[in-house]
Amino acid sequence: MKKILSLMLVCLCIFFAKAQNASNKKHPKFSQLSVKGGVDIANKKNFSDYVKMPLSGFNSGLSFDNYWSWIGLGIDVDYLENAKPNYDNKPLGTRLTTDLGAGYNPVWLTERSGSTKLSRLFLGIGPSFKTQNANGKFVAELNLRGGVTLTNGSSLYYSTLSGFPFWLQRNNFTGVPTIQSNGEQDINNGTFYHKGYTKEWLGTAKAQVRLNYYFIPKVAVNVSGYYMHYFGSAALYNYLDVKTTIPSLPNYWDIPQTKSLTTLNSYGASIGLSYKFGGGEYKSATTKNKSNSTLNVTVKDELTEQPLNGVTVSITNDAGITFSSTTTADGKANFTQIAPGNYKVRGTLNEIPTTQQNVVITATNKNGTATIIHNDPRFTVQGKAINLGNNKPEGGVSVTLKNKVKGSVKMGTSQSGNGTFSFQLDANTDYELVGKKASYISNIEKISTKGLTRSQTLYVELELGVEAVVKNKALLLNKIYYDLNKANIREDASSDLEKMVVFLEDNASFTIEIASHTDSRGDALYNQKLSQDRAQAVVNFLVSKGIAKQRLLAKGYGESILINRCADGVNCTEEDHQANRRTEFKVLEN
Repeated sequence: MKKILSLMLVCLCIFFAKAQNASNKKHPKFSQLSVKGGVDIANKKNFSDYVKMPLSGFNSGLSFDNYWSWIGLGIDVDYLENAKPNYDNKPLGTRLTTDLGAGYNPVWLTERSGSTKLSRLFLGIGPSFKTQNANGKFVAELNLRGGVTLTNGSSLYYSTLSGFPFWLQRNNFTGVPTIQSNGEQDINNGTFYHKGYTKEWLGTAKAQVRLNYYFIPKVAVNVSGYYMHYFGSAALYNYLDVKTTIPSLPNYWDIPQTKSLTTLNSYGASIGLSYKFGGGEYKSATTKNKSNSTLNVTVKDELTEQPLNGVTVSITNDAGITFSSTTTADGKANFTQIAPGNYKVRGTLNEIPTTQQNVVITATNKNGTATIIHNDPRFTVQGKAINLGNNKPEGGVSVTLKNKVKGSVKMGTSQSGNGTFSFQLDANTDYELVGKKASYISNIEKISTKGLTRSQTLYVELELGVEAVVKNKALLLNKIYYDLNKANIREDASSDLEKMVVFLEDNASFTIEIASHTDSRGDALYNQKLSQDRAQAVVNFLVSKGIAKQRLLAKGYGESILINRCADGVNCTEEDHQANRRTEFKVLEN
């Protein structure tokens, strides 16, 4: 097995060298995660003939490789476990029969033995080398790793204990032999003793050959073979050379102990799966195939014939080589410098595939075009989160879309830079949209596809307003209105109260002040009491929605803080007076 692995390594090294020297070959970048399981064969070199080697077992492992080209860097984590070693006691029985003849009675001999499994946990890092065929389905790898192995077990002892004759006793009365010091010579009280390893860290070198077959673009089945050498694995063992039958040598009870060292290595084979990500398209092409040929693809919505943005478009030639791009706002994806050939053009948006079209690029027909159609019966909401403080797009807002009919919820996040987000909407359905971001309060927007015809409308566009909340800075709740001389909250004010509930649920440590104001009409003391009652009405509403009362402070300011010119004696419209009848909030503690 080891000779076969060595030959494979040599052949692959030559193969890799030739592959990399071919200047007209390109190697795509990608990352690969692999899992495996298989058989492991552990072998102790320079070990006693009384113990059968090698030790069979199993291996399991996880590896990650990142390839920049034909070379990369990999990390391996392996767990290996092997069977317990066994002592062969047949030579001992033969020796006792020879030494004692007819006077030997087997009932005198009581055997004591014990052993443990060999287990190892390997952590390694090192270079990886690869080559692959034209369509990227077959990938051959050479992985070289250096690291450490936590090694435990593989101990073995065998001893005899007898009552008569006393010279058959080769160990202490517990029946478990130990290594003891006798001047400069270590001796073993038993017939055989090997301590094994006790959670020892051993330096390790590993070489592995792995072959991958990508039966789909991202997933491959792999087979591999490896060899591992453990540095510093030398371990002491003592034994009696009971096999010898030369008459001039001492009898069994007078045989001196023999001491030696054994070292560890292992090899094995595995099968597993590999997953390719972080750049899965294979974009290899020889220099002679480079050309100025182009293929321009347009993607349209079937029902409205509108161009579609954000569609993932792929083109695949007869060799299985795939190129990918994404459509822009005009629904176009352009491919340049492609080789002549037959191409299959297809796309995907929102997990729904487009139609497929075949395009032929030739030396005389260098510029190809294709139009593929996407059919999704749902509407699309195209939203943008806007910071109401500076009127700029706000990224990183967690957006929740609730289906008011089914009660289902979808989650998304506004993009950094442009603040955009999107969802798919069912027909004839009402929705509610709200944002969430630490220390921000979000508007609640209502969306409905009722009355919309999919053949006429594809996109539902809206802006979702969010505003930063700063301690002790008042923010206006725009839609909380009161009728003249009343403290009750009007029904058309409920949406801003609902967004207050969401804000307080998302920021559970905040304590806020609810401030209510009146217009200037009427008695000042009356207005003061009215505003206090109105602030308390808001607090009562929030408490009814599950907000703790101790987090809320109601404060009425009466007509003392007007936001326009409408003081006593000034003639103003009803709309101007209503603007003064307002409710604000500010964070007191966060």
